[in-house]
Amino acid sequence: MMIGVTEGRVVDVKGDEYAHNRGRLCIKGLMNREILYGEGRALYPMIRKNGKLERATWDEAMDLVATRFREAIDEYGPDSVAFYGSGQLYTQESYTANKLFKAGIGTNNLDGNPRLCMASAVTGYTSSFGKDEPAGSFEDMDYSDCFFIMGSNTLGNRNFKRPFSSNKKVAKPSPEGKQQSPPSEMREFTLGAGSDQLIFLGLGQPVASWWRVRAGTGQRGSVGSRN
Repeated sequence: MMIGVTEGRVVDVKGDEYAHNRGRLCIKGLMNREILYGEGRALYPMIRKNGKLERATWDEAMDLVATRFREAIDEYGPDSVAFYGSGQLYTQESYTANKLFKAGIGTNNLDGNPRLCMASAVTGYTSSFGKDEPAGSFEDMDYSDCFFIMGSNTLGNRNFKRPFSSNKKVAKPSPEGKQQSPPSEMREFTLGAGSDQLIFLGLGQPVASWWRVRAGTGQRGSVGSRN
């Protein structure tokens, strides 16, 4: 993403045409400028005093955190505290936090959002594809005619616009009452309880037949191939 700055303020954002999204941005990227200056955005520490949040300095906030940590450790031991990190931490920040809690405080109570967020996805990728990441590349999508999306609000929540940037067909089943006004090139349909299994079984039959045909010719390819 390319960001325009004037006098220290972000005034414009746009996609990089040479990046994988070919200059397109999702809602998060498009709203980046507004998010930075939105009302209610946390700009400084707040400490609750007499039941009311009051503005505090960073030194006051850090002193309070350190005091509460010390009180807990003194009374209950080092395993009474923990660190839960963000996926946005830089490598140096994560390294420092690990050293502080493991070598300094003496606890192994450390974890991060990347593990909670990606553990199930990585397990699925590894068991299905043998690698802890999606198979293929963005370029593979240029050779596909139709996309079937399940369990993902791709257009609204991820900076992932490439497959929908040209004349592609998209099918996205949704639970009852959860449809989200899809764009014109996307077709969303409602699922009844338990019907998702029927859809997958129906999709599995042509995919399995495709593989049998490919196996019979001795050729290999991806399901999205036009060959």
